[in-house]
Amino acid sequence: MKISAACLAFLLLTLLAAATAWADLPTDFPASQVAENRYIVQKHAAAQTRELLSRTLAPRAAALGRELGQGSGMFVVTRGSAPERGEPLAVVDYNPGDTFCDSLLQSGTVEACSPDFRRSVSAVPNDPNYSTAWWYHGANSVAAESAWNYTQGSSDVVVAIIDTGVDYTHPDLVDNMWHNPWEVAGNGLDDDNDGYVDDVYGFNAYANNGNPMDGYGHGTHVAGIIGARGNNSLGVVGVNWNVKLMALKFLSDEGYGWDSDAIEAINYLIAMKRRGVNVRAVNNSWGGYGQSQALYNAIKAAGDEGIIFVCAAGNSSGNSDVLAATPAAFDLPNIVSVAATSSLGEISSYSNFGAVSVDIAAPGDSILSTVPGPAYAQYSGTSMATPFVTGALGLLQARQPLLSSTEMITRLFATAERRAALDGYVATSGLLNLTNLITDYRPPAVRHDAACSYTPENIPFNPDHSVESQALSAPSCPTCGWWSNFSYTLPFDFPFYADTVRRVSAAPTARCS
Repeated sequence: MKISAACLAFLLLTLLAAATAWADLPTDFPASQVAENRYIVQKHAAAQTRELLSRTLAPRAAALGRELGQGSGMFVVTRGSAPERGEPLAVVDYNPGDTFCDSLLQSGTVEACSPDFRRSVSAVPNDPNYSTAWWYHGANSVAAESAWNYTQGSSDVVVAIIDTGVDYTHPDLVDNMWHNPWEVAGNGLDDDNDGYVDDVYGFNAYANNGNPMDGYGHGTHVAGIIGARGNNSLGVVGVNWNVKLMALKFLSDEGYGWDSDAIEAINYLIAMKRRGVNVRAVNNSWGGYGQSQALYNAIKAAGDEGIIFVCAAGNSSGNSDVLAATPAAFDLPNIVSVAATSSLGEISSYSNFGAVSVDIAAPGDSILSTVPGPAYAQYSGTSMATPFVTGALGLLQARQPLLSSTEMITRLFATAERRAALDGYVATSGLLNLTNLITDYRPPAVRHDAACSYTPENIPFNPDHSVESQALSAPSCPTCGWWSNFSYTLPFDFPFYADTVRRVSAAPTARCS
């Protein structure tokens, strides 16, 4: 059937607008901030550290700082008078015209270089209107009660939390905290020779010590959703009644932190996994808008070790397909990006979304969980939605420990409960369903009413004068309904600040007629 002229024009304009959206960036997203004159550098595997220092850094008045994990090849680099660890840092807006990293990359000794971006927690002000655990039972919940008939978790499963730390003394968490089996508590020694003293419950990358105590509350709230002790007559229950929670602190007691510390926390986690710690999933309820190759590489390295990186999509009410909130929108197979839903089963007003870059949704509004004190509080945000998914992966691991990380992610997406209200907002159109996940029930896909059809069309497009004119080819549309989404790999490099883009997506915002 031929498409009408009006419909074709609308679709072509939509696709062209999506392709050029990078030039018309939204102005209401938070600005990316970095530590002034501080960078993260990953040397080439074949390069020697002294070569990096003498041949690459010294001529550029730059200094080599700490290594972000033993043997990682990732270092903090400062230039000029930038302070090192423990000294006050100047925070400045990211300058896309900064050529320092370009200079290092041209030296031949450096594989990756990124500014040290500032990250923050993803929580928004809490809403006290809901006081019951709607997120566990009812029409718009994660359907936990039937899942718990099969498993309540296992103390053999370790789930890591990279955040503001965890109050490991909280009575609803203390029995589920991970203990480093190679470290002796309180003796002031690095018993396991990992470079950190008394890292019993995890690691504090922000303060560079073994005490990941939470002075902010965010990480403890996340921990309670994943694994507050069940059936103990106290407070709340987590997705896992039984589990072991590893606390990795990189965000300060003010709720912000740096990529360099996040990377060191990730490398600590990788080292523990290599030692035999049974960790398969890590929760990351934090983010920002800086594109860091170093952070990307660290998360990829975790994926290579079989670690699933579950991330909050962000709370800017924005489309991550247009402007990527990272690390959630990094294009890596081990990342799961999570949006938040309300008790009505709809995307929460604050939640980021994206039919390509956001994977699944989970409850995020007014979630009651543990906070330091010890106490309990209601928070809202994609920060709260994310630990439901991380906890779900822990529950699945307890039930079927032989599943690979890839199989776990595939099953997570395939068993999500399809919702028309989520279609176009998350790639699966699905809400986390624990019962489906544990029983491996695959619900049918959301059906679309065909409103029109069209055939492939070429769209002439020349982003700048550095490339010859190219064309995008729109695939045939089987449904052409509400939120029919397409993703394209461009046949050329699209300049975007100091980076290049090779993928765009398009989504009609109205039905064809």
